[in-house]
Amino acid sequence: MGVALAAGLVITHSMVPPTPGPLGVCGIFGVDVGKFILMTIVLAIPMAIACIAYARLYLSKKYYQIPNENGEFVSMPYQEPTYENTFKMEEEGLPSTLQSFLPLIVPIVLILINTIASALGKTTGPMEILIFLGQPIVAVGLGLVVAIFGLGKNLDRHTALSEMEKGMMSAGIIMLVTGGGGALGQIIKDSGLGTYIAEGLSQTAIPIIILPLIISTLMRFIQGSGTVAMTTAASISAPIIVASGVIPPLGSIACCVGSLFFGYFNDSYFWVVNRTLGVKEAKDQLITWAVTSTIAWAVGVVEVLVLSFFM
Repeated sequence: MGVALAAGLVITHSMVPPTPGPLGVCGIFGVDVGKFILMTIVLAIPMAIACIAYARLYLSKKYYQIPNENGEFVSMPYQEPTYENTFKMEEEGLPSTLQSFLPLIVPIVLILINTIASALGKTTGPMEILIFLGQPIVAVGLGLVVAIFGLGKNLDRHTALSEMEKGMMSAGIIMLVTGGGGALGQIIKDSGLGTYIAEGLSQTAIPIIILPLIISTLMRFIQGSGTVAMTTAASISAPIIVASGVIPPLGSIACCVGSLFFGYFNDSYFWVVNRTLGVKEAKDQLITWAVTSTIAWAVGVVEVLVLSFFM
């Protein structure tokens, strides 16, 4: 259950806006965020199914452990789970299901409305307001407001501000990386290096679409952060992709897919997953999460290659 949940989280975090990495990649490539959300949701489904199958058919039987009353994990022979009492447990003070999902649903719905209205040419009258609210920055900002008033209603003013400061500290490095990546991409574009590399690659047998995939994969393996990997790959490859004639959404997807490769010791999420699940041995940690993330990456690579034939 833990690995299935972790896989779903990392796949959507790495593929589907409005999470920071994919949103930054869309900005660098100039891709419509609404259309990209629709595309990546579809592409994320086979990746999630593959990871869930690995967790269900292999990991659940190899590493079967249940937390005891003290919260310590106890290994035991595998047995089929029962769900009779699962939904009878209630925690006081927790937000409702609707309150929990609204900060995510609001920006996605607004962005999709913007995309659909623009595609249909409905840009006048009352729709102008929805189109404005559906701009990615405005929509995500509204999601933040919903989160503050919905999820923070039980917090006092000091605690609420403290939690928001933590969020701003986490977002700072993401803004720095995204801004730096965009600057690097502009340098490559203005210098003509992108066109030069594109012309060189066009004379080889290597498909252009492989370039962002390779860069993102290598960056992910070297430094661990998926956000840094995809934004760096986007900043380097975007001018090359555009100059070579490959449509930008495909290049954006390739950057996002590469950032899923083999999450291991230099990836903070690797430790979150394994510590939460009580996996202590290094070998078991790699089998539990590094292999899972690589399965998602492998399915994504196949999807990118298949899409390249049609797009």
